[in-house]
Amino acid sequence: MVTIAVAGESHGLRNEADEDLVFIDLIAQNHALENSAKQAGKQKNLFM
Repeated sequence: MVTIAVAGESHGLRNEADEDLVFIDLIAQNHALENSAKQAGKQKNLFM
């Protein structure tokens, strides 16, 4: 299973099985997107 959430969105994961849940969390920033938003004059911080 893959869950993708962009800045400002929420996500969650729940184990409904009897066995242990093992997961990997990957967090990546897109600096090109962040820089283009700043150049467009947006004040909202897309990446915290």
